[in-house]
Amino acid sequence: MKVNYELTLEDCNIYIKETFFIKRFFQYFIKNNIRRALILSILLSLLLSYLHYTLSLMSIITLFIGIFLFVYIIWGLIGYFSGGKNVYGLLEGLDKNYELTVENDVIKRTSTSGESSYTWNNVKDIYNTKRNILIFVSERQAIVVPKRIFSNEQEANAFWTFVSSCYKTTNEKSV
Repeated sequence: MKVNYELTLEDCNIYIKETFFIKRFFQYFIKNNIRRALILSILLSLLLSYLHYTLSLMSIITLFIGIFLFVYIIWGLIGYFSGGKNVYGLLEGLDKNYELTVENDVIKRTSTSGESSYTWNNVKDIYNTKRNILIFVSERQAIVVPKRIFSNEQEANAFWTFVSSCYKTTNEKSV
């Protein structure tokens, strides 16, 4: 089964927003932001306590918690609303017009920038979201197939049915 499409910035934005609600990606997002927020909060708390050496331990802990929550929430919102731009930026200079060929044993994505092939054994997971079909070829990288490329919902469903049957067949063999 073949589909042709151009990946747009809007597709990347939708991808980020949809994966935010997929449990294991949400957990990755939380872990990634907690680490950064903790480091920044510790550094800022130590700096402020050094500048105001009269602060009590309770004041320093309160300051740390306040900074941590502020930083964590801000980074989360920035990631949620600008993550698509970051993903799209990674594709800078590459052709975003793809021909995707899905077969029983392999997925091939071709553009003028090159070709990528993945066997179904290497596919980590698949998702049928509201606006995309996502084929995760690594823990954090997906082939995004926007549903807007299909003429109607039946075509999108037929594509999803084929993708899911290939994925399930491979996973049943490897169990």
